[in-house]
Amino acid sequence: MGEGFDMLSAELAELYGIRSALEGGLVFCGVSEEQFAINGRTYQWPPGAHLTWSLGFSRLGPLSDLDLKQAYTEAFAEIAGCCHVTHEYVSNARVANIIVNVQRLDGPSGVLADMQIPVGNVLPSTQLQGRIDDSEAWGLFENPPPGKIDFYRVALHELLHAHGLGHKPVDVREPALIAPMYDRSIRNLQPADKAELVRRYGQPKVTATPTTPVPAVPPGVKPPVKLEVTLGGQVWIAEGTLKLKQ
Repeated sequence: MGEGFDMLSAELAELYGIRSALEGGLVFCGVSEEQFAINGRTYQWPPGAHLTWSLGFSRLGPLSDLDLKQAYTEAFAEIAGCCHVTHEYVSNARVANIIVNVQRLDGPSGVLADMQIPVGNVLPSTQLQGRIDDSEAWGLFENPPPGKIDFYRVALHELLHAHGLGHKPVDVREPALIAPMYDRSIRNLQPADKAELVRRYGQPKVTATPTTPVPAVPPGVKPPVKLEVTLGGQVWIAEGTLKLKQ
């Protein structure tokens, strides 16, 4: 599986009430709650990191290359919108920090995806691998119909792991996208998810928007004026510059 992957054991599955694939359970991924729990040990990239990402596949069921890239772009934007980290797509997966591929994991209705976590001495050149199960009934759905899996919420969940977040333990009652089980009612980052990102990376850096300087008005000249008058149901507009009498 590679460093950073940790499949759920039978004991953890029973503890968290996770059903097996044979019972129709939908597990986001195989990251251990014990090792990477929310509010537990912190794994992360350096605050302010600029992370590159790439995809090792161009289709997933009915989803096109454009669909996939758009979904990941929006997911990364959600993360960058609440903490101090930025992202950039690169076409060359060999130089990307976060690389996602497709693979047959365990068949339909089991583990949907998995993702490595930034563990140990994380460098600007560190690479994490993620995998999407190509046997699921994928699509993009605000409200997924029965039997269909919304790709967006799964991708965003896995990207939270790529930023160091572990699954929400059962004793944390707030809703969170980073909960271990796929939830058809949660598609975007929740307050608990955002708080964990801020705890690792701080608040997003706000850049000042440059303003256009106002041109100086020559002495004795007033700025341009616009006069608008309605007469007999018609609008008359006059524009010009007023000069002061000397």
